[in-house]
Amino acid sequence: MEGLQSAPSVYLLLKIKTMDVIKIEALQKSQGEFLLGPLDLLVEPGAILGVLGREHSGRTTLLRLLWGLERPDTGTVEVFGMKPHLDPIPVRQRAGYAAEYVWWYPLLTTMQFIEFIGGFYPNWDMDYTRNLMREFKVSEWYLLRELSMAELRKLNMIAALGHHPSLVILDEPTSDLDDKTTAKVLDFLRKLSREKKATVVISGPRNLDLVDFADGLLMLNNGEVVEQAI
Repeated sequence: MEGLQSAPSVYLLLKIKTMDVIKIEALQKSQGEFLLGPLDLLVEPGAILGVLGREHSGRTTLLRLLWGLERPDTGTVEVFGMKPHLDPIPVRQRAGYAAEYVWWYPLLTTMQFIEFIGGFYPNWDMDYTRNLMREFKVSEWYLLRELSMAELRKLNMIAALGHHPSLVILDEPTSDLDDKTTAKVLDFLRKLSREKKATVVISGPRNLDLVDFADGLLMLNNGEVVEQAI
């Protein structure tokens, strides 16, 4: 695996042998005075990419581009060879996304929420989802408004996994979790990558948990790529 190179463009090369799950070329995305990029990125199946940086560094913007919630100003973003903002449904049938800010219907129970999300996916696996809820100690019958932020984070991640996605995009999934639960989440995601060949993109502030966890790191600061040895 080669390290990241310096701006204006950066390549994360993860021993490409097959079609890349993520391919970004000459990406730039502005929001007011903020500019993300230019950025080039390649991620292969089964790799774990950590996207690190402080608040307003561009981490969330990049993940929203991968999910198709934003469109590039210039350059291209491809997931599974498709453009997420133009082909959101086929991309999302193969990918899962847990946003940084958790949105909920407060009067639903956790299981009602999971059933609601599962209705969007023809291959939703309810048995698998229930097993994940037991594994991460999320009750099936609490109202969402009764859950702690840590429990909401876990439920948010579980809702992104119920259709066995080949790409998992998680924006700060370990925020609000204690050290033991963080280690459990990262161990689960590592097994998902190694055993199921799922590609994982996970964001967070710069910390040793993600540095040690990821196969490759993309460091952002103020929308610009920061050189980082791997």
